Formats: sequence, C-alpha cells, structure tokens
Amino acid sequence: MQDTEDILASFADQLGVEPEVVEERWDGRPDRLAEDIFRIKDMDTGEVRDLELFETQRKAMMAYFYGDADTINNYKGRRIGYSFVYVVCFLLQGMLVPNSFYPVVSRKYEQAENRIEDVENLIDNAKVEIPTNFVNKGEIELWNGSGYKAYSGDPDASRGDKSARAVLLDEMAFIEDQKKVKRAFGAFLSLGKGRKMVQVSTPNVKNDLFMSTHKRGTESGYDEDGNRVGVISIQQPSFYNADEIDISKPLYEQDVQPVRPDMNIEMIEDERASDPLGFGQEYLCRPIVDEYRFFSEEAIDEAMKRGENVLTGLKLPSADFRVIGVDIGISKDDTVVQVFDHDGARRVHRYMEIVTDEVLGEHGFGSPDRGNARQVATRIAYLFRELDADLVVLDKTGPGETFDRQITEKLGRAVIGFNFSDKRRVEEMMGDFNNSLRNGKVTLIPDDRFRDELESVVKIKKEDWSVPKFSGKDNSETGKDDTAMAAVLAAFPPGYAVQPGRQADQRTVEEEFHEMGVIESPQKRNVAREAAQTDTGAFGSATISRSRGGYGSRRSYSARHRR
Repeated sequence: MQDTEDILASFADQLGVEPEVVEERWDGRPDRLAEDIFRIKDMDTGEVRDLELFETQRKAMMAYFYGDADTINNYKGRRIGYSFVYVVCFLLQGMLVPNSFYPVVSRKYEQAENRIEDVENLIDNAKVEIPTNFVNKGEIELWNGSGYKAYSGDPDASRGDKSARAVLLDEMAFIEDQKKVKRAFGAFLSLGKGRKMVQVSTPNVKNDLFMSTHKRGTESGYDEDGNRVGVISIQQPSFYNADEIDISKPLYEQDVQPVRPDMNIEMIEDERASDPLGFGQEYLCRPIVDEYRFFSEEAIDEAMKRGENVLTGLKLPSADFRVIGVDIGISKDDTVVQVFDHDGARRVHRYMEIVTDEVLGEHGFGSPDRGNARQVATRIAYLFRELDADLVVLDKTGPGETFDRQITEKLGRAVIGFNFSDKRRVEEMMGDFNNSLRNGKVTLIPDDRFRDELESVVKIKKEDWSVPKFSGKDNSETGKDDTAMAAVLAAFPPGYAVQPGRQADQRTVEEEFHEMGVIESPQKRNVAREAAQTDTGAFGSATISRSRGGYGSRRSYSARHRR
C-alpha cells in the first residue's frame, strides 16, 4: 500500500463495490471515512466493533479538516472523547499525507503515551491494512513516513524534532507552564501552510492561557465583522442540556441528556455529590471559581443533629470497624484525635480529643509536652486499646513522620501513615466525606469548634497546573482546621479498602508509662492505673473538663483567635 488510491481500492474491494462508489461516499466527509475504516474495542463487551462517532466528535473532526484557523481550542466537559477523536484525525491525515508528523503533548509523558497507544489500537483493528515502519512505546511511524510521538509537558522535550502538521496539547489547562510549552511546540508548526495547534482540556483556573485563548476565539474562527480571528473555540459540556441541570440535586431526579450515550450517570452522580460546584465546572462548563467553601453548612447541621442522640465517649460497645484519625500539630496547630465507627456506607462519630499538655499531665506525665512524640504516641496507643479500635490513620506530614514511627512501634500494622502532600488522595478523601455528608450517611458529635472548622474548609486552586488543596485555617475562628482534617482521616481513610487484622502490640498502660520514666513509685503507678480505668473525656458527659481536650458543651471562639 503506497498511497491514498491503494487505501480506497482495498476498502472498495472489501465491500465488493467500485472505488468510485466509496470515493463519493467519503468526499468531504472524514467522519464517514473514519467510521468505515476504523474499529474499536467495546468498553463493556471487550469485542471489536465499528467506530461510531457521536455528534460532538463529528463537529470537532469537521473543524479540524475544514476550519480556517491555526488553533482549535476545545473547552470541554469531562469524558467527552475529544482527545481520542483528534487522534483519529491525526491518523487519517497521516495516512493521506506522507511524511507528516504529529506530536502529542500532555503534562505527564504517560498520558501522551496513552494517546499513541490509541493510534496503535486503531491501526491494529482497522478494516484495511495500515503498514508501519516501526511501533515503539510512545512512537509510531507509518509506511509512508508519517509519524506520531508522545511528549511530556516539558518545553525542552521538543528540541531537535522535525516540523509537524498538527500538535495536540492534551489537557492543556493542567500543563505546568502553558506559555513555554505552547511556544516550544508551536515552533513545530512554523513551516508550511494548513498547520494546526489543537488544545483540549477541562477547565482548571479562569485566567490561564487555555481559557484566555478560548475567550479570544469564536465558533467559526471569524469575528462578527468577518475578520479572521485565528482561533476556533469549541465549548462542549458533558450534557446537551447543561444549562438546565441543577448541581444541588441528584442527577437521577433530573432530565439529563449526556453527550456520550455510553456515559455512566451513576458514577458521575457520585462526583456531583462529592463536589457539586466542581461538578458544574468540570461537566457543565459553568463559570470557574478558584476558591469556594467545600462542605455544606446545612449538611453539617443535619449530621450534628443526628449526633445528639448517639452514644459517645470511651465506654463504647464494640463495632464492626472502628478507626482513629489523628492530625498532628506541634506549635501553632493542635494534635486532634477523632474516632468513627464504620457501619457499611455509614460513619458514626464516637469520640474527639485535643491532645493538650493538660491532657497529658492528667494522665501521668510528669513533664507533659504535646510536642513530645513519645508522650503523644503513648496517649494514642492508650486510646486505641481503650476504644477497641481497628485502625489508626495518622497525619505523617512534616513532624508527623516522627510521630508515625513512634506510634507504629506501639501498634504495628494497625497504623497507616498519610501524607497530606498527596493532594490527589486528599481530594478523593474530602470528596468521599462530602458525598456521604450530603447524603445523610455521616453522624457527627455536636461541637462549635468542630462545626466552625468543617464549615471553614475551602477548596483552593490558584495555580494553573496545581491539584486543588483544602484548608480551613484562613476562615475558621481558631485559625485552625485540625478537628476537620482528623475527622476526614477517620471517616474515610484514603485509599483504604480492606479492614486489617489486629496486629498491635498489647503492652499494658503501666508498661508504657514506665518506659517513658513517668511512673517512679508504686503510688504513681496506682494513679496511672486508675487514670487508665477512668473515662477521660467523652462528649456529652457531665464530667468533661476543657483541660482534658474534650468539649462537652458548645462554646464560641472570638475573632482574637484568627491568624
């Protein structure tokens, strides 16, 4: 197979018709050409079937082949399939135009490599033979010299390669330095006519290069006066009736018209419930907000009303699965312990303690110091055994790493350390908590500080490339968010699906104190033993004192606590 006529003849031969018949069918219709030649693997059955483009993909394909613009900017909702359809365009054009070159650029090389794998699969499953000179991981060259290559979003990665007919910037809004990448890979297009820069992305922030380019373009590539703009801007939400969808209501209670017929509405509903405003931005192309309150105040209030009649404290019946979440603090922040019972999809809040010097002092430490990892570890180990818990999920960010080692020594594999620098996992964890909170599956202990810190948590995305971060420190009355973070850790341990066997060391409380050098006499040992047998601050108990870190009654925090 050497040229376009060979492809035409091969396909016509398969149909048993004259080449002129097929040529007429394909004339001006690259979408028909793609559907007639290419096959894909069905996502549900795994069987190879004919490629069937949906309407928005046809629109993108026509813009690519017939639009009069140097740039095609696609501001899209999630799961639209635009990246794939442009890969189809690249393969079609590469077959018809010898020695053409098509770089695919993503923030991570692996993502770009996936698009090259799409090219390989299209070739392998095609109805006509498409010979290749070589197929390597991340790079393919056809029989006629046309090539496809994956690149990371590193501007230096583009050096030394040949001119391109088109470049795909996949998920452009998440590339770290969009301007440098556009300039570097745009140089591939500087020679020859009819070259195109294809930009595809869901939104990230409202003022980055991707969004400013989108605002500059028009649907046709021409302005109202007929002047050529140079940018075709395509905005396509994930639903045809995106403007009619209420982000505060479940999707199954609304008339939704997905762009893709194979879209899994149940999975998308989970994402909506986890973050309604984020759902509006990413699926409905709603205006982008870089910072917003994450948890629903109404949902928090309802969860705390449910908690008014729930048994809490240290004297609890056993549970199927009980998790302790610990947010570590040394100087400005507090070390907070939160305890949740997991009952299927439901989460019941059982205990909260702020580990202060007073708490440590009341429990046998002669020189209490909440910054002392051994003392805090001993307290947490005591709570673990007293509560008959199954798991401790511990913030090991920064100084928490030392605490993680100390607690693991005492409790073994019952301890899971979590690094809050892993923003992707934090986002998943926060979303799970928010989803269950909004769906009435979380019960919370009523407490003013806890309420305020939950309501103060903000989802922030201020940098073009960044993963969102979550913080309540700038908005809470305490200037802290430790109670909220510890609660999320305990309610939804990030990435944790299997309940472990209990592997904790079972040393006695007296042994722990003796090791710390706190117990110096039989009398003190008896005091320690009595302390171990005493309720140390259950919520709702009339015996709670603030010095023990328990908050038995509601109280407010004044503005003097703000940072």
